[in-house]
Amino acid sequence: MRGLSPDRPGYWVYLEAEDGTLTELELSREECHARHAETLREDNVRVDRLNQHPLNLAAAEHLKNRPQVNFDIGSLKRIAVLRLARLALPDFEEDRNPWMKLDAFARAPGRMEVALEVLEEDGLTTDELRALSPEEAAERIAEALGLFEE
Repeated sequence: MRGLSPDRPGYWVYLEAEDGTLTELELSREECHARHAETLREDNVRVDRLNQHPLNLAAAEHLKNRPQVNFDIGSLKRIAVLRLARLALPDFEEDRNPWMKLDAFARAPGRMEVALEVLEEDGLTTDELRALSPEEAAERIAEALGLFEE
């Protein structure tokens, strides 16, 4: 278990022992940043694995000839179906709600796995995704994920 202490300044990590007790350890700024970088690297490896899912491979085909959003170095990667869904969203200033819902799926590899499960449960197949235009595929993904629901 990791986290910043809400009661005092500094960087703290909470380590859980096998018996369930927590040990609190203060980290230097450099140690905290190194732990964050390692966690981000591990998460991005998981995202790379998720991008091998057939739905992501089909979505990536639609993204090949499109300009890619250049996410800042040091940020969490996104799976292809979520990157493709962006094409269906309105301008952020017009309606932020779909963007916030998309971001909820993109915050962590576990949430990205949930997005894939939702798409599969909705019946989306790679054949269907490939048969659609990029814009239609983006719309289909966004609707299946409930990005436009109130």
